[in-house]
Amino acid sequence: MPTFDTLQASKDLQSHGFEQEQAEAIAQVVRNGQNELATKSDVASVRSDVENVKWTLGAMIGVNLVVMIGGFSMLATFINQ
Repeated sequence: MPTFDTLQASKDLQSHGFEQEQAEAIAQVVRNGQNELATKSDVASVRSDVENVKWTLGAMIGVNLVVMIGGFSMLATFINQ
């Protein structure tokens, strides 16, 4: 993750009318907030995990359908005897 230049941010804020103390506080809050942001790598990892869950659930549903159809087939055979 790229570094956040708090000094430059503070200077930029001051040049737009913020007091030095306010500018420094805002720059620090933004820097601290960077730790909470997701990176592209984080998003890719979550996307991969979701894809894996989708495939796993699909396979589980498919297996359950086969088992249910087999059970109904056996039940129909038993009833027709």
